[in-house]
Amino acid sequence: MPRRAPQPTPGPTDPLTAELVVDVAAAVAPAISPDGRLVAHGVVANGGRGGRPHGSVWVTAADGSTSPRRLTDGTARDLGPKWAPDSASLFFTSDREEQGTAQLQRIRLDGSEDIAKAEALTRWRGGISDHCPLPDGRTVALLAKDEPATEDKRREAERDDAKAVPGGRAHRAISRMLGDRAGLR
Repeated sequence: MPRRAPQPTPGPTDPLTAELVVDVAAAVAPAISPDGRLVAHGVVANGGRGGRPHGSVWVTAADGSTSPRRLTDGTARDLGPKWAPDSASLFFTSDREEQGTAQLQRIRLDGSEDIAKAEALTRWRGGISDHCPLPDGRTVALLAKDEPATEDKRREAERDDAKAVPGGRAHRAISRMLGDRAGLR
């Protein structure tokens, strides 16, 4: 039986309570499938395990003929769903394997399960910031933190890694392509 999507923020006349602040859930980042039949979106909620924010990926018919169906269980930050060009699968980022480090995941939509089985596509130390499936159907462009070089690792181990960066450590982002050789078929 499909689960009902969490209700978005309270109405303007509802009193603000501690429970609402902690338990509020909001739909974010809608994405319409290339064939126009489905809409995927994330649902972000503040109260999770350990009080950390979490998210889940949902899908529903674009014409509203079906109730939203949750594809991920919401125990991690599963967000940013984007469709494959054939509308048969969704890519999204999740920190389910290491809290705070998002990796690229894929769910194939065959409709057979209430909570779908996600497939991890990356395991990069710095994680993934964003992704974009390309029209060829075999490649996903990724934005990721640059992996530390051997010299960076040595300096960190020797505690010789001081950086003069206002506000903290500088992170370089690089773009990468994930394709056929990474099992993206």
